[in-house]
Amino acid sequence: DGTESVDAEPRATSDHLKGWLRKKSHHVGLWKHRFFKLEGSSLRYWKKQESAEAGQPPRGELVLSGCHAVVAQEHRFVIHASHQQYDEELMASSDQERDKWIRYVNRAALHRLSEVNRGVSLEGCLRAKGLWQALEKAVAAVTARRAAGFGSVNGELGGSVFSDASDDVCGPGVHSFPNSVLLAHARFGRVLLRLSEKPLPPRQGRLVLAGRRALQGMRVQKNPETADDQQPSYEARHDIWLLLLSSRDLREGASVKPFCGATSQPGHMPHEVAATFETLHAYTKAMDSSAPFASLPLLRCTVSIARRCSDESGWYVQVEDPGNDANEPCVWTLTMGTYEECMGWRNVI
Repeated sequence: DGTESVDAEPRATSDHLKGWLRKKSHHVGLWKHRFFKLEGSSLRYWKKQESAEAGQPPRGELVLSGCHAVVAQEHRFVIHASHQQYDEELMASSDQERDKWIRYVNRAALHRLSEVNRGVSLEGCLRAKGLWQALEKAVAAVTARRAAGFGSVNGELGGSVFSDASDDVCGPGVHSFPNSVLLAHARFGRVLLRLSEKPLPPRQGRLVLAGRRALQGMRVQKNPETADDQQPSYEARHDIWLLLLSSRDLREGASVKPFCGATSQPGHMPHEVAATFETLHAYTKAMDSSAPFASLPLLRCTVSIARRCSDESGWYVQVEDPGNDANEPCVWTLTMGTYEECMGWRNVI
């Protein structure tokens, strides 16, 4: 294996890319030549190019949805696959070839996220999470506030958009509203999220990890000051569902001035849970009753401009909480496939 002559230069057509790479095995850590083909959101590989061109089944396949490729040492790169047990460590023949593979892999992965977004219902997610009733209650509370003579803040829950509100079976003093009105106060989508700036080692099998530790020990003995710089690492990004419930009307052109950072307490409706407004919530799954694994209140946060990814595969914004006496500072980096998606999230945050 690896003795045949190979054409190292990857060949690309539109969103397709093919060529030879070295692949590190997960369990033993050997580097082997494999012929790779990137088509759509799938990355497949074969032992021989002839096998790939003959349409034979691949030796392996990685579905790129939720993946993210990053630069490692030398000509290597790592594909972090949050839905897989291990990450993929690959090596190209040059930095130029490596960067090309990274750009195409990340572009395919982010394009897949955009496709998934179009197939998932925001209302279905809110109902599955038990948040629909909480949103109705928040709308009703502000409507009651307006009716009591407190007036209406432009862009808050309430105002003329609720003129069709009527009494509902939700309970005393609670109203029902057109679904479009409720959905205007939520945004939902699939993004790549980076929670930590600390680089992490690629996930591999036990023998690979043992060998890595042994090699690190020898490097420490030889040169303690530079040993850490030679360790493979990447900045982990996770494929997540991001949800924002807001007291503001999030539709384009509406005012973005919030009236408060509200929290809705759970009531007695089936599957109802507490809902925190003006907060980003990160979920691993969209259509079940699971709670968010991370949340970021937005009232103290600053949002960066939309920036192009260094490999030009997509766009990202950073949401930074400066922290206080009770909380450490933190930064959420949200990566998406298109400028329009990125600006959409930036504007509502």
